[in-house]
Amino acid sequence: MRHRIPLAICTVAAIALAPVAVAAHHGAMHQQVVKSAQSAAVEAKKVKTAFVEHQTLQHQVNTLMDRLDKSHKNCLLGANAYNNLTSFSKSHLAKPDCSV
Repeated sequence: MRHRIPLAICTVAAIALAPVAVAAHHGAMHQQVVKSAQSAAVEAKKVKTAFVEHQTLQHQVNTLMDRLDKSHKNCLLGANAYNNLTSFSKSHLAKPDCSV
């Protein structure tokens, strides 16, 4: 009989405090999920910013490559025109160097 009363008290206390423990655990897990979601949102913004920057730089590279291609084609036209000149005219001009 001596052990039954403390056992009953502990059992009642455990049953009474179980919802409190579950609620505390739920609250802690909710906070962890919210923090994870906030971190993911910050990381997503960084990725989006990097992607936009990459697209801008890619556009600039494409523009420069187009300009270089046009310049190279113009140089080749100039070299072709130079080759059609007379020897006398060539002696007064420098031959175009179209190496890239």
